[in-house]
Amino acid sequence: MPAGFVKGIKMNTEMIKKERIKKALDKYFTLKQALEHCKKRGYPIKKMALYLSSRKYGFIEGTKAPYLFNKEKLNKYIDEVKKKPLAGFETISKVAKELGVSGANIYFWMREGKLKSKRIGVGKGILYVERKTAEVLVSSGRGVVKKNNMEKIGNEKK
Repeated sequence: MPAGFVKGIKMNTEMIKKERIKKALDKYFTLKQALEHCKKRGYPIKKMALYLSSRKYGFIEGTKAPYLFNKEKLNKYIDEVKKKPLAGFETISKVAKELGVSGANIYFWMREGKLKSKRIGVGKGILYVERKTAEVLVSSGRGVVKKNNMEKIGNEKK
């Protein structure tokens, strides 16, 4: 075999490898690209959190660095995380803070079945409660513990 022929085969295999890498990068993000993409989509996330989420939800390829993140699966993950709650629902901490009650009250009313809640998002998600019902429960004053001074109101014995 002529020496040029072997050299041509090596160059051809290098070109094939580069083409494969180029095609792979059309489907995948590097870690830096994935972090930038998340930030652009309004979901800033730290490296370790992205890595752990990608392991848990299966949008990472490979077990050693450099990691590749599947673009399609990453976008689905971000869409799921950024889902908006239903109209009239807000997070427990926001409702508790604005109504001036402890979060324990909110959880108590949920457990008693007096307050509707929805869990939205990936993994454990975020717990949302119905704000209007919480306002009614706070205004009734039954078993409410005020957050600022933690004194019980509404159930006093006379």
